[in-house]
Amino acid sequence: MCNITFKKVFKSFSSKKRVLTLTNFIFFVNGITSILAGMSNNPDYSTAHKSETYAAGIALVKSGTVVGGCDAIEFTYTVTNESTLGEVLENVVVSDPIFGDLAGPDSGDDNNNTFLDPGETWIYVANHNITQTDINNGQVVGQANVNADVQGQPGVTVMDLSDDDSPLEDDTTIIDLSSCPNISVIKKGTALDGIEGNPGCNLILYNFTVNNEGGVPLENVVLDDPLLGGEVDGPFMGDDNDDGILDIDETWLYSGPYITTQTDKDNEQVVNQATVIANVQGDPGAVVSDLSDDDSPSEDDPTVIDLPSCQSNISVIKTGAALDGIEGNPGCNLILYNFAVNNEGDVPLENVVLDDPLLGGEVDGPFMGDDNDDGILDIDETWLYSGPYITTQADKDNQQVVNQATVSANVQGDPGAVVSDLSDDDSPFEDDPTVIDLPSCQISPTNLGMIKEGTLVDIDQDGCIDSILYTFTVTNTGSSDLEQITLEDDLFGGEIPGPVEGTDDGNDGMLSAGETWSYEALYGITQADIDQGSVINQATVNGLPVGQDVPVSDLSDDDSLEEDEPTRTPVPDDVCPNDPADMGMIKEAELVDIDQDGCIDSILYTFTVTNTGSSDLEQITLEDDLFGGEISGPVEGTDDGNDGILSSGETWTYQALYAITQADIDQGSVINQATVNGIPVGMNLPVFDLSDDDSLIEDEPTRTPVPDDACPDNPVDMGLIKEGTLTDIDQDGCIDSILYTFIVTNTGETDLGQIVLEDELFGGEIPGPVAGTDEGDDGILSVDETWTYQALYAITQADIDQGSVINQATVNGILAGLDLPVFDLSDDDSLEENGVTRTLVPDDACPDDGDGTPLFGIAIIKTGVGQDVDFDGCDDSIEYNFSVTNSGSTNLESIVLTDDMLGEEINGPLTSEATEDGILQPGEEWIYTATYNLTQEDISGIFVENQATVTANLINTDITIFDNSDNDSYLENEITSINVSSFCEFTGGGSGFEIFNGITPNGDGSNDFFRIQGIENYPDNNVKIFNRWGVLVYQTDSYGQGNNLFYGIPEGRATLQKEGKLPSGTYFYILTFTSEDNPGEESYSGYLYINRN
Repeated sequence: MCNITFKKVFKSFSSKKRVLTLTNFIFFVNGITSILAGMSNNPDYSTAHKSETYAAGIALVKSGTVVGGCDAIEFTYTVTNESTLGEVLENVVVSDPIFGDLAGPDSGDDNNNTFLDPGETWIYVANHNITQTDINNGQVVGQANVNADVQGQPGVTVMDLSDDDSPLEDDTTIIDLSSCPNISVIKKGTALDGIEGNPGCNLILYNFTVNNEGGVPLENVVLDDPLLGGEVDGPFMGDDNDDGILDIDETWLYSGPYITTQTDKDNEQVVNQATVIANVQGDPGAVVSDLSDDDSPSEDDPTVIDLPSCQSNISVIKTGAALDGIEGNPGCNLILYNFAVNNEGDVPLENVVLDDPLLGGEVDGPFMGDDNDDGILDIDETWLYSGPYITTQADKDNQQVVNQATVSANVQGDPGAVVSDLSDDDSPFEDDPTVIDLPSCQISPTNLGMIKEGTLVDIDQDGCIDSILYTFTVTNTGSSDLEQITLEDDLFGGEIPGPVEGTDDGNDGMLSAGETWSYEALYGITQADIDQGSVINQATVNGLPVGQDVPVSDLSDDDSLEEDEPTRTPVPDDVCPNDPADMGMIKEAELVDIDQDGCIDSILYTFTVTNTGSSDLEQITLEDDLFGGEISGPVEGTDDGNDGILSSGETWTYQALYAITQADIDQGSVINQATVNGIPVGMNLPVFDLSDDDSLIEDEPTRTPVPDDACPDNPVDMGLIKEGTLTDIDQDGCIDSILYTFIVTNTGETDLGQIVLEDELFGGEIPGPVAGTDEGDDGILSVDETWTYQALYAITQADIDQGSVINQATVNGILAGLDLPVFDLSDDDSLEENGVTRTLVPDDACPDDGDGTPLFGIAIIKTGVGQDVDFDGCDDSIEYNFSVTNSGSTNLESIVLTDDMLGEEINGPLTSEATEDGILQPGEEWIYTATYNLTQEDISGIFVENQATVTANLINTDITIFDNSDNDSYLENEITSINVSSFCEFTGGGSGFEIFNGITPNGDGSNDFFRIQGIENYPDNNVKIFNRWGVLVYQTDSYGQGNNLFYGIPEGRATLQKEGKLPSGTYFYILTFTSEDNPGEESYSGYLYINRN
């Protein structure tokens, strides 16, 4: 069966469009249908079939009416079944390019059966919103089409193109819009003799013709031209009846001058368009507009005014040749560039500057071409410059150097006019870069090289060699950047930590082309090495090209990046195999049920780190990939003396809680290994160890079986996101700081406490959280709760040079009610990941206030000295002094000093002239004091170690900055440590209870507060102080506890929010003991004299 659809070809046979389906082939030639072979042999072909030829048909008439003034056109589509033998049509689709397929019909389907029955007429209606383009065109022209299937004849379709008034024709439908409101503007211009007498160069006179192109008067006509500064005055002609109404067919004329710019002259033309807009009279809200054309009311081409006589121009051609260079490698290390600068215009040029970033900026010269030596680049004059360039490794990797120079000059006699050109390699009319090939410098796109060197060392300084310090130098000798660098050495049991701090440029984990990283590892010589006479070994380095999965590796060599020979380190007979610097680590696992629901959900890992050598170690760091990096610790109480020194034979303990995942259950176990690093005290030699599951001298991974019925519900977890935002603190238009926001979320199912956020970028702990983010202000990070911290970082010049600040923070906590640690390393955008935060720093950032002083900063030093409070000849307390200074150039306010050991906030500062205004000004220093009474536990611990924190707001803002105290420097953040091994336990004032009745609060550290000796032993007390008129000026409970003291400032505890200070004079105090514990009397009273002179 062959189905053929005939369209217009049947019009000569019938007044309707027909569709014919035949069972063989039909050829239509000159309007005559010839039926060829096959019909007579087909028994199914009959006279009945023949009688149906051309029977089915359909017709479409499309008409339209403008409605709502000129808002819309209502189109009506009339569809009729033109079939002659009663064919029923189905699946009728009317389509118009204006609307697409039409919904409907709106009427005519009399029996509502969706079939177009014979003789039936369907009506469709659609509305088109008239556009400005329609109005500009003066009409809307279009044609629709209709398609339908013949019911009962599969594959047979009928169709028709619409006509405007007849079902027998196919003319397009045209809706006339000539009577709709419309407006046009034509803009023309002429370059005239200008303000400097240069014909056609400096002044253009523009003329505008505005015409009412529609059939309705227009009002509120506004002609706007940005080139002329906005609205153009006028019209100066054409408003015949002077009524401000642009009548039908009326034409208004406007005019305006334009003074050309140097840019216009450089471009040799001015290109622009104006806009006219008006309201339609009598139709509120109706607006017409037009974009100007240069010669036609029906087009919108810009107006172009040529300025051929204004050309002033300059050109530079840059060429270069690779020469035998400083290392004797032909065409590899040195390029000599030559520049030809020519005046291409009609005006002399002065102040010519040739700049090439590749050569460091401005190029000296010219060395030839300034014929009259007047510094003026005369018309058609050519100046010659030259400069050498030493190629870089990056150039060699790229096998070429691509660059462009720029030349600029002033136009003589035209102040402010500047011409410039970007260099081309061979033409004054083009701007192609100059490319110098370096074919002899080609290197492999992906390659690595490593040198391993061994140095004999005496770690314990006893005069006997005991170790070998290996230094590994890893270099990217290819042209592609590499990542995921790992260095492995069997001599050390596997992977070597690193690289050495400072050797990874940008600290980005990327070994860029030509970049070199250093690693170090300390090996303890054994008796077997002495017997062997040497240690012979080789390491391996691996990496991946960025964005690829094709590994690159290299075996170490002893002295060359290009070779792969093992490193042989001779060992003398008299070395000492006593392993002076060594450490071991055991990683053990315990399955735990954190949420006590009877289902194992976590693994508690315990890391035991032991100094197995004879030298003390410091700067201990424990890292485990299972936890995304460094493990916080050690566990409190395991660092003997809390001195940060892992002494010989000493053992530290770390703990970390791991939430079992479904992948772990599927795997059946968690297999992992940690790494511990340290250095011998006083030396910068690395010592490290890979963990073992049960031995300090082995390096096997820890395998923890996970039962099938474990619950991967992540009961204990937290996440940290660190985001950096560039800010301009002093609002001078220059970025100077990064505001970091830390988002800490409890992502587990158990509440967490003792939350501590630390960031090395800020020297340690970050105060917080931000007020209002700790729900209930209970210090508990509840399930799904989020806390926010903020810290402001001042950008440094090093950051600008680096191009970014890359950093990571750590948050620690414990399960509420338990002593199990939880921690997380920050990520830049995810609570589930642990990537560094990289904040780009623009080149034009401002690292200080202009004279080298940071824009903002605060610093604190905390020192302490022993005090004998009870005068028994043995120090029993520590008097702490805090010096707080404004280290920036911005005033600070709302200063708050806190010290957890001394009961949170410290009163103060000591009164001085500098503190009177409550503003800590740049360079100003405030002094605080507080006393700490020793316990036997302190004395047994030998050292009392602690750190204070000071916070402040930038003046008149809510932006907070802070600093953690140091023991002797404003630039560091080390804890203050006081040796109290020879001190005595504080037992109170004994028989020395005494009230002193005079204070001199002048900040000299002597008699600055109301002293009641021995009051510390009687915390249940109340002190009231009255002035001579009986007005209560001060009162407090628990006077003398910590720093709860009277400094001559009213209203209780002295803070910067308390204004004023009490004047010199006589006051009256009442001391009352609120319990039975007292020094002899229930209350004491007397006079107190304040002397401020």
